[in-house]
Amino acid sequence: MPQHVWVDGRILPADAPAISVFDRGFLLGDGIFETLRARRGVVVELDAHLERLRESAVPLGIALPPDDAPIVAGIAAVLAAEGLADDGSAGHAPGDAAVRITVTRGAFLARGLAPSGRTRRPPQRCSGTGSRSSPRPCAAIRARRWRA
Repeated sequence: MPQHVWVDGRILPADAPAISVFDRGFLLGDGIFETLRARRGVVVELDAHLERLRESAVPLGIALPPDDAPIVAGIAAVLAAEGLADDGSAGHAPGDAAVRITVTRGAFLARGLAPSGRTRRPPQRCSGTGSRSSPRPCAAIRARRWRA
């Protein structure tokens, strides 16, 4: 069981209250996540995971830091706090871990379900026939209701 989390640039005890009860990710699932694997304290395919995280944020209009440095620093801080870093700080061999990055739109205190300043638009679907290195773009489509 993890003992630490990184929330908004700070390492916190994993059991400490960390998000607002008004956070849209908590209330509505309005967010994105990416799960990574760290082997011997080093995250596997980090750049690809961060690229996919950014690609996921775009259609939802969720803002991420302009560069990946804060996210990379957060991952390193959590691995170090858990004694899994590959920087010698743990005093023993680095370990393996699953790392989950979760990004939400944040707290929303106004009425309604639409994010502030956003209007409703058609849902998007992505074709599953692309490859990781060359995914097919998403296209806006009209929602259809299928009748039995």
